[in-house]
Amino acid sequence: MWLLSTDRAELHYFPSPERVPDGYAILSHLWHEEGEKSFQDIRALPALVHGTGATPRHLAGAKIRNACMLAESHGHKWLWADTCCIDKTSSAELSEAINSMFRYYHLASVCYAYLRDVPSDDELDSPLAPFQRSRWHRRGWTLQELLAPRFLIFLSDDWEVLGTKADLAQQLEKVTQIPATVLRFEEKLREVSIARRMSWAAKRETTRVEDEAYCLMGIFGITMPTLYGEGRHAFRRLQEAIMQQYADTTLFAWEDLMPQTSPVHPLGVVTDLLSKVPSEIERPGDLHIHDEDSYLFAKAPYNFAGAEEIYYTPPRCARRRGTISHCASPTPHAPHHHELDGVPTFAITPHGILARLLIHEASSGKYAIAYMSWFSKRLQRSLGLLLVPCPHLTDPVRPLYCVFQSMRLISPESVGRGAWQWKEVYLVHRPPPGIETEQIASIPIDLPVFTPFRFWHFHTFLRELSLNSTFVLDSVVAPPLPWTGDPPVKFVFKGLFDQAAPHRHVFAIQLGRCASTGAHWARVEFNMEAWDSPPRTTTPAIPDHPPTHVCSSDHIQTWPLHTRVFNVPADQRMYARYFGFRLAFTPCPLNPSDTLVLHVFPRTDPALLFEVPEEVMREIEYIRAACDSEDLGRCDQDILNDTLPDLRTRLEDLDWSLLKDAAS
Repeated sequence: MWLLSTDRAELHYFPSPERVPDGYAILSHLWHEEGEKSFQDIRALPALVHGTGATPRHLAGAKIRNACMLAESHGHKWLWADTCCIDKTSSAELSEAINSMFRYYHLASVCYAYLRDVPSDDELDSPLAPFQRSRWHRRGWTLQELLAPRFLIFLSDDWEVLGTKADLAQQLEKVTQIPATVLRFEEKLREVSIARRMSWAAKRETTRVEDEAYCLMGIFGITMPTLYGEGRHAFRRLQEAIMQQYADTTLFAWEDLMPQTSPVHPLGVVTDLLSKVPSEIERPGDLHIHDEDSYLFAKAPYNFAGAEEIYYTPPRCARRRGTISHCASPTPHAPHHHELDGVPTFAITPHGILARLLIHEASSGKYAIAYMSWFSKRLQRSLGLLLVPCPHLTDPVRPLYCVFQSMRLISPESVGRGAWQWKEVYLVHRPPPGIETEQIASIPIDLPVFTPFRFWHFHTFLRELSLNSTFVLDSVVAPPLPWTGDPPVKFVFKGLFDQAAPHRHVFAIQLGRCASTGAHWARVEFNMEAWDSPPRTTTPAIPDHPPTHVCSSDHIQTWPLHTRVFNVPADQRMYARYFGFRLAFTPCPLNPSDTLVLHVFPRTDPALLFEVPEEVMREIEYIRAACDSEDLGRCDQDILNDTLPDLRTRLEDLDWSLLKDAAS
């Protein structure tokens, strides 16, 4: 590893952290948007100051200079900083550093966490304090920089000491959800469940999507090659490595829990819901359609946002005279002890994850429950994984299951003892290779240059729609290309499985051009469909009499700012998980005079009719957190009155007329 001498800021090489005489200090910080001094920059400084009487430290930049001076004043001869102690032009050295990063921080004599957005006179205990709102707490890489060092000192914007990790453990627990006992090393990191550790990263951000995985490797003791350009596949590789090295099955105990009051669904609700599903499950839009929630592996750390209180509680085996006498589960409502003999195993195959699991299979064959030894501390009950048969099996001997799309976690309390058996099954764990490319290119009207409408980033819309309102694209009713706008194109979306809903929600977006005037028009239709509606095996043909439009209301040119909100009818809102949609149209860069780009915003919150910039959402979240906290006395009205106008100003300054219109 390369280290800076604190007296001169010159780079010196050491074979390993253990070989550094008298140890070293290490810097944790956020990179500055204007750039940082690189390895090559620091290597060039000695030549620049030669003969001037100055040292390279004078030209190393304010951050490196101040860090070296502070470390030197504390008696440290060496300092490591990620900006300039890694030769990033060498892929091998970069990969080695990323795989060793947790170890670098753990073996450091001291870690300095520099918070440039926190003043020295900050009230650290206040929920609105800059310390608790610091960006340092929201970055992916700083998670391991918080967990790994034994001695960590927080520094203010002017390099004054705010306190150590142990001093501020209670405040840090409120901000990061990491228990103070872990921060003080009273509880070992390796004893914390996989799901809980993942949940600590759920709300953190990284500049590169691959770093969502790479920044977590040290927290799980995983090493793997770093391949920038692989995208979210990096996080799948991380999960595969964890699965192969840990017996802890909470790796699979994730769910999109944010919009729900409880992550656990009673068995009665599930069986009642599945009873409404027809036996022909091989139809588009039904159980076997794979969305992000139907895979065993999570897509990103944000999927673990609600898993901070899920524990792995494997059965404990009592030994008598060198033999195992019986196994007992520490969680209530678990299978009988003789059914717990053995442990789950997982192996990656081309057919999916080959798993040996303790399973309860429903007599109807429509679902199965996998017992995973999970326990929710908040709900005080055991949890299981809800599985449904997948018809895409390739092994005739072992069944293939995917995870139930909108109800991953289930309470197995109603399953009687004696109903469980060990069985080898395959589990669908990730999308097939190339599936993202196929989905992106599946919309016919996006392909020509000259087309009346274009979705443009349609794959992004599908992802947001599935996450926010549990809808999937069921079919596209489109005329053959080239398309001029008459007859219209129709996109039909169907809801997945809304809990306890007697019907499935359907909505359709229609786009076309008026046969009389040539004007672009659009409309949204809402409907409900019975679960036992007859299956459709082919995409419907264009009807002889295409749906008509109303010129006075559907012509886009007549809409203010070319945007309009379509609300779900009042009689359909009871079971809907959304309120409607906003359609907005902008000129297409390829053909601005004749092609409109459609933007669709699911309206899942009445207050959010548009996309809010990320930094504005963070401001809103911290205000809500302060208002919801127990210490309401500190959240005085003056602070809110000062902050809310600033939020309005931010919205008004956004260079998009749609947002300005929605904000007004």
